[in-house]
Amino acid sequence: MYVWFEAPISYISFLQQFASEIGNDTLCNEIWGMTSNSEISHFIGKDNIVFHTIIWPALLMAHG
Repeated sequence: MYVWFEAPISYISFLQQFASEIGNDTLCNEIWGMTSNSEISHFIGKDNIVFHTIIWPALLMAHG
């Protein structure tokens, strides 16, 4: 269960760190922000359905 919380949060924090290093502080919001035009597709196995359909979206919604 721990890795299910840690890994997706790492995706966002890695992008934020990368954006800071290349001098584009708005990149993270452009991709993960509420007004983003980015689309995310999840190809998942049945063992991850609960995480990808309930837990991860709930984490993103709680983050704002």
